[in-house]
Amino acid sequence: MDKKFFVELTNDLYRLTILFPKEEPIRIKIRGLADDILTDLITILQGTSTEKREAAKRVERSIGILESMLEIAETQKWVKEEEFESIMESYSSIRKEIEEFNKLQEQQKVAEKPQKEIQKPEPLQEERKSTGRKVVSLNDRQKKILEILENGAKVQVQDVIDRLDESVTKRTIRRDFQKLMDIDVAERIGKANMTYYRLKE
Repeated sequence: MDKKFFVELTNDLYRLTILFPKEEPIRIKIRGLADDILTDLITILQGTSTEKREAAKRVERSIGILESMLEIAETQKWVKEEEFESIMESYSSIRKEIEEFNKLQEQQKVAEKPQKEIQKPEPLQEERKSTGRKVVSLNDRQKKILEILENGAKVQVQDVIDRLDESVTKRTIRRDFQKLMDIDVAERIGKANMTYYRLKE
């Protein structure tokens, strides 16, 4: 990700909010947050070490707020659901990278402090499914989705909702798929209404 990507993403968000009602306050708030995030992302790319650390903390917090506002806007049905999807996924990816950056910064701080003993974090719970792939800390629903993927070539979000025993939203299932993609066991193909998920080969 580079400056051009961040600028284009901000422009995409502006174009999305054009479709919101003009008098709607959340429209201005979303744009303001997007501007702040863009400023801080450029600072992370070009600033000093101290400026980068401070900007990264602000970005992580701001994107969390922005995601919540976009979820609220999505429920208002001002724009088709798929219009939100790529923008929210892009901001989610940025937030995850920034979270990793902030964790590394915290680890460096700890390493710089003289300590007699630094406690090691407990290892992540791991288990292996029939595919032999490693699965890290999946909840029961995500494990069920993985089983569905193992039994079919490719599926859409609605296919999964129809096969689950619980009532969940499309947003929740997309987050579950994102978790499976993050741990490299699933992949997404296609766009908008033609988006499918399958096991990663």
